[in-house]
Formats: sequence, C-alpha cells, structure tokens
Amino acid sequence: MDAILQSQLDRVETALNTLLDSITTYNPSVPAALDLLSADTDLTRGLNQLCAHQHNHRRILFLRATASALDSHLASTLTLLASTRADLLSTPTTSIPATHRPVPYPSLLSYAKHISKFTVPPPLTQPQQPAPGTPNPDAQSPKPKSANGADTPSADAAAGDAPPERAAGLGVAALQPGEVRWLDPGAQVAWGPWPSEEVIRRGALARIQVLLEQGVDPESVERPGTINGSSI
Repeated sequence: MDAILQSQLDRVETALNTLLDSITTYNPSVPAALDLLSADTDLTRGLNQLCAHQHNHRRILFLRATASALDSHLASTLTLLASTRADLLSTPTTSIPATHRPVPYPSLLSYAKHISKFTVPPPLTQPQQPAPGTPNPDAQSPKPKSANGADTPSADAAAGDAPPERAAGLGVAALQPGEVRWLDPGAQVAWGPWPSEEVIRRGALARIQVLLEQGVDPESVERPGTINGSSI
C-alpha cells in the first residue's frame, strides 16, 4: 500500500511541475493540466483505499483478540470437562442386578392394613378427665339464689325436667362404653406416628435381623406358603 501511494504522489508531483514550467514560460499546457487532474483523482482513490485498509486492519486485530479469548475459553472448558469426566469415572457406582423381585400387590395391601392405625391422627378434642385430688368446680360453686332468697334450680335439676330422650342422650351418647369400643376398636389405642418397639419386634424385619445376627442368609430361608422359593 505504501508503494502505491508513493507512485501516485510522484505522479502528482511530476504533473504539477510540468504545469508550473509551462505557466512560467507563458505557454500553459492543457495536457499537463489534464494529467495533473488525473493524478489527483488517482491519489484521492488511493487515500480512500488507505482508509479502508486501516479500518480492515483494526477489524483484523479485534477478530484476532476475540479468537484468542475464545481459544482460551475453549481450552478451559475442555480442561473442566476432562476433570469432571475423571471425577465421574472415579465415583463408585452401584450395580443393579438384572433380575429383580417384584412385590405383589396383596403384600402391599396387607402391609398397609397393618400400619393403617399408625397413620390416622387422634380426634381433635379429647374428654378432659379431672386429675385425682383436683376439686370439682361444680361442687365448690355456690348455688344461685333468686331475689326472694329461694334457691334457683341447678342445671342438672333442670335437665331432669327435660324430655327422656334428651336427658338420656341420642346417638353415640346413648351407647354403652362396651358398644363404643366394639364399634371403634382403635378409640382406646394410643396413637403414634410409628409402631411401638413391641410391634416392630413382632414384624418381618425383626425376624430378618435375627437371621442376619445368626449368620443366616434370609434369601436361603423358605417363607411359609412357598416351596423352593415359589408361591403355592
């Protein structure tokens, strides 16, 4: 690019000197003026090309810097992938056997039936029984009296004048304690979010733990109701 601009500048200088020489001799040369105009046009074109060249050069430098940054990012990414792959390969894996033992749905239903009493919360309100030795507030409260000094009948006495079906109670209130226990066997059972230790000791997991402590493989023990590991 420097050689092109230098040649164009030399041409402009030569054409200008020729035109000036013709003017100083009082014989202006028209071809010399046209040659100077053509040289100036070529020089203008060369300067525009130089501007485009400088712009492209800056663009190339920017692209080189971007490519270098991308190469660094790619190298760091590949290094991270390699280290991650090494960590994954060094992680111990769990081998899942190809053969599995499906659990039949009757066993699931039977298990759910046995744990259902531990998954139902107690009622929101429980009857509050007075603790031994606690005075009865009804017995300590004096009987209300009317304005003329006569005793006002208590609520229990007023209940005695109510109809028989209201005094005796209806629905669950009319049932005997034995009938209530018969209708709701779990009413008197203390509720807990998990089985008690006694219930766990009577379960199948406790029997399996006993076999393991004795050094016996539970898989080698035939379950009741099976022959050679198959259900009957």
